[in-house]
Amino acid sequence: MRWEEIIGHKKEIEMLRSAVASRRLPPAYLFAGPEGVGRREVARALAKAVSCPEGNRGDFCDACSVCRRIDSGNFPEVIFYGAEEGTIKIEKIRELNKLLFYHPGEGSRRVIVIDGAEKFTPQAANSLLKILEEPPGGAIFILIAPGPEGLLPTIVSRCQRVLFSPLNGEEMAAYLEEKRGVPRVEAQAIAASAQGSLARALAITPESRQHLRELAGRVWRETDAGTGLGEEVMASDRAELLEELEFFRGLFRDLMVWKLSPGKREKGLPLINPDLEDLLEAERERDWEDIFRRLEILESTISLVRANANPRLAADQLFLGRN
Repeated sequence: MRWEEIIGHKKEIEMLRSAVASRRLPPAYLFAGPEGVGRREVARALAKAVSCPEGNRGDFCDACSVCRRIDSGNFPEVIFYGAEEGTIKIEKIRELNKLLFYHPGEGSRRVIVIDGAEKFTPQAANSLLKILEEPPGGAIFILIAPGPEGLLPTIVSRCQRVLFSPLNGEEMAAYLEEKRGVPRVEAQAIAASAQGSLARALAITPESRQHLRELAGRVWRETDAGTGLGEEVMASDRAELLEELEFFRGLFRDLMVWKLSPGKREKGLPLINPDLEDLLEAERERDWEDIFRRLEILESTISLVRANANPRLAADQLFLGRN
């Protein structure tokens, strides 16, 4: 994927291209931002720009052997590390330290991309800090994390931060329409509900939207009845449950916007789920106190699931209305 094919982040990309062209790259970057907005794609493109023998002025050809091998993970001077079993352990950093003692066999510089940098164990973080204090052989580190939280301040201080914001809905809708063949109206609805994440937008299908629509209707009915049907209705898989909970958080946010709108079908409302206006209209008279209580329960449930609570118990909390 060439620089021009990456959706959004034009200012950040231009800054990176200029740094490569001027050969003034810092020893370490922190690519910070939410999941699914393109941090990994930009990291891979930067690795190609640094390594491509055909590139110039911060660009890369995206067609030579080096670029193709970076894409396939087979270029030895571009190394991708990620969290295994939920953490990045010191053994990985020791392995990396040994590798950096050797000069690059191809190209002039190594690029090390560490995905999930917030998941370092304390020992691994301290070991990496020692490497960043004196990066050997002109190595360039790219740390990918939601933000500086969870990272040692001394590591953050040695990185140039690049902030990745949620993607523009119109840009995502255009991509879905032009590159994926999604009808325009559906593409706009998917882009709005994806909340700035292209990865989330690509995972949304007409079937998944219909599932969420049916789930919303049932959840609202059953929570009003006060029955604990979380085990029966909500997903048991942690990742799927989080997706459903995030959907409901967005839907309740939409309901607040909808209740504040003067007309039943006012155009141009900033809705996360513009394709679910009929559900919002059906809930227009829902009590504000109930909406705020449900949102509080949702936030609590999301926190529980992220903290590795039992997904079934967390879903039941939502249905029973407890927090």
